[in-house]
Amino acid sequence: MSESSVVVTGGAGFIGSHLVESLVDEGLSPVVIDDLSSGDPARLSSELRFEQLDITDAQALDRVIGSAKPSAIFHLAAQSSVTVSVQDPGRDCQVNVRGTLNVLESSRRLGTPVVFASTGGALYGNSAPRPTPESSIPAPWRRMAHPNGLQRRTSTRGRNQRVSPMPFAGSATSSVHDKAPMARPA
Repeated sequence: MSESSVVVTGGAGFIGSHLVESLVDEGLSPVVIDDLSSGDPARLSSELRFEQLDITDAQALDRVIGSAKPSAIFHLAAQSSVTVSVQDPGRDCQVNVRGTLNVLESSRRLGTPVVFASTGGALYGNSAPRPTPESSIPAPWRRMAHPNGLQRRTSTRGRNQRVSPMPFAGSATSSVHDKAPMARPA
């Protein structure tokens, strides 16, 4: 394992490319993995190792991560387009669930930690200013965030799962988050 080598999935995306730049500034050697479905290689230095591949290709992913021998994997790759998720929910699931599982499995095999970063504007709700500053307080759409809302949504899709409240991470020290509890399967 190389202490200076790290892998960044989704590294040619807007956020990923800024992370890559910061990692380089810290003296690390990022290996960027991106399928370029929404990323742009022009955001990256030509001196970086760039691998164009889809994280749903477990063998190719294993090969690249294995050869990089990273000290950490920063996982930002995702299918984040709402339009695509509505038009092709199977692809959305394949990338966001199976692709993430592939990253985690590669990580497990190598004993490499994963930094998982996944969020979107929905975290801040419909009334958030645009652009949304990092100082904004999360206020997700209540119906989806409230356990009863989630239970109604899942039971209407043929799954009669019981859900129980689970506050946002960190809510033990911040009562702001307690106003919109998340839900988890019981």
